[in-house]
Amino acid sequence: MKRYFETFYIQNLSEGKLVDGERIRGLFVQNNPRHIREAGSREVETQGRFATSTDAPLDRFSMIRRVRDNTLYELIGDDIQSPSTAVVQIKIYSARVIEGLELEELIMRTTLHDFWSGFTDLEGNPIPAYQTGQAFIEDVKGSPKPAPFPYITYDIKTPNFSQNTAYSADVWDKSPSVGSFKLVDHVLEQVSEKIPEDGLLFDGVWLKRNPATFTSHINDPLQPSIYRGVINLVLQNFRR
Repeated sequence: MKRYFETFYIQNLSEGKLVDGERIRGLFVQNNPRHIREAGSREVETQGRFATSTDAPLDRFSMIRRVRDNTLYELIGDDIQSPSTAVVQIKIYSARVIEGLELEELIMRTTLHDFWSGFTDLEGNPIPAYQTGQAFIEDVKGSPKPAPFPYITYDIKTPNFSQNTAYSADVWDKSPSVGSFKLVDHVLEQVSEKIPEDGLLFDGVWLKRNPATFTSHINDPLQPSIYRGVINLVLQNFRR
């Protein structure tokens, strides 16, 4: 079956909703036939291989909307090499359909990732942020390895509308100096500036300080060179 490039829009997050961004042309070069037949079933992960020009501003976890049927796709991985049957200068992604409650979770994930990626080290360099338990990067062979320090880890939670839920994030640093919380304190100060006493409302998410313990320090005696700052918050969801 001959396939043609179709029109897609990259999805951007604005005020807690996905909106069309840049227009791109792309196509699915490989699909599992069973997944195609059962694309409407929530019990089947619809996955394929998506191709687009290399200058398209996409990366892993980008979301795109196909104009033809308004289907939303999440890009879950990429391979830089092009298949021999494809046109020259394309980039191939793994992609899957997203819908329903999962879409709300993805929007929340994007919102929180953007927030926690907005902090800097002592030299003004951005500090990478990862979901709790996922502080890994890929080595040259594509295998996961622990992320280098410093970094931030944060929870992902999607409570019901207006519901309060306990929420936390952590700042991690490694230093040979005893009691060296300098970078951790620097980030905690930035967090205090961004989240005032009455909280911070952005993209339908209200982050409030935990009245009992907002920030604290932890230094594990078994790992004395690892320094951790704990941020305790309350998250309230105001998106419908």
